Amino acid sequence: MRSLTLLLLLAPTLAAQQPRDLSGAWRLETPVTALPPAPPPDSLTDTAQAARGPRTRVGRQLALLAGMAGAVPAFVIVQSDSVITVTNEDGFSYDLRPRGPELRLTVADSLIVRYRTRWDGSFLQVEWRPEGGGKITERYQLADSGLYLRVDVTVEYERFRQSVSRLYRKAEEAP
Repeated sequence: MRSLTLLLLLAPTLAAQQPRDLSGAWRLETPVTALPPAPPPDSLTDTAQAARGPRTRVGRQLALLAGMAGAVPAFVIVQSDSVITVTNEDGFSYDLRPRGPELRLTVADSLIVRYRTRWDGSFLQVEWRPEGGGKITERYQLADSGLYLRVDVTVEYERFRQSVSRLYRKAEEAP
């Protein structure tokens, strides 16, 4: 009897921590914010140099991370028991395997990005680690209504760290 009572008390907590089905077409609801800001001033010599882009390794890597962490206006998620496929509005598609090993993705024909996916309770977490250093962490959380998907994005590189949250609304049809 005691174990049944304990099970009944823990059932809502256990259910809340189970992976959620994130499947659907999602459209950005919040305004796009830049992430991260421009490279630190010590990596640029003057305004003209700034217009040409960062010249240091740190500046180039921050620019790469910012590009990777940029908001996607719309995407579709198809989820099964073992694979979550994400397809961006532009047709770029990749698979996430929450219970699988670290994977590699080749981007822009040459950049290799290692990534790992896992469930953290009801959150889906993806850690991206591009060549050259740094890390982007995305945490996906589905609202109880199933109509909104919150994506928290954190960029980390050396002593730099910045986070932003984006809210996506379930679309009635695929983008």
